Amino acid sequence: MIRQDYIMRMIEQLVRVLMEAAALKKAQKYTEALLTVDQALQQLSGFDSKFVNSLPDDSLIALLKTGDALDADKCIIMADLLEMEGDIYEVQGQFEESYYRHLKALNLFLAAFLSHTQTNLPHHFAQIEPIIEKLEPYDLPRETKHKLWPYYEQVGRYAQAEDLLYELIEAEPGSNELVGQGISFYQRLLQRSNQQLITGNLPRAEIEEGLAELMALRQGQTYLE
Repeated sequence: MIRQDYIMRMIEQLVRVLMEAAALKKAQKYTEALLTVDQALQQLSGFDSKFVNSLPDDSLIALLKTGDALDADKCIIMADLLEMEGDIYEVQGQFEESYYRHLKALNLFLAAFLSHTQTNLPHHFAQIEPIIEKLEPYDLPRETKHKLWPYYEQVGRYAQAEDLLYELIEAEPGSNELVGQGISFYQRLLQRSNQQLITGNLPRAEIEEGLAELMALRQGQTYLE
């Protein structure tokens, strides 16, 4: 009960901070807007924006864990704040700063989503798609793609999951782990209904073809072109 009250207070504070920062951004008071986000990050994690953005994503996610379990609520709230920070830099034309904030926000959202940890903020995962759109002009880091393709699978966008998976396999030749993940991916999809596969834009015949190709690749009989 005590923890739930704490989480609800954090969520209420997040809403206030995002509204305040958005209003300041609209008023072109960018320094004040960034300060508002920075203060919220310090209250949430004990670290300021500069430190949070300097950490590798894996290290940052480790700080958001209790034992081995990710605190999904904190992870999502931090992602929200970093996305807002990225938006503030974007309207100022500071696209490099914006890119790194949006990328870190995306990685945090994906980490929380893929953890399947209970959260009070599942509706905030709707932010994943807008961030992907913001990052569309860029070639995402390989580490992000490793999180993104299973996300696409879990939301039923099978063709996009397949595209990213093959991109990774081609970028990491000889990775038996990735080929194995691809085989498991196709095997899972074969358990779906035809309608689900059509909705995911990946017909059963293409799945069977892809599975055969990866099985042959694992056996050393062929290579991806």
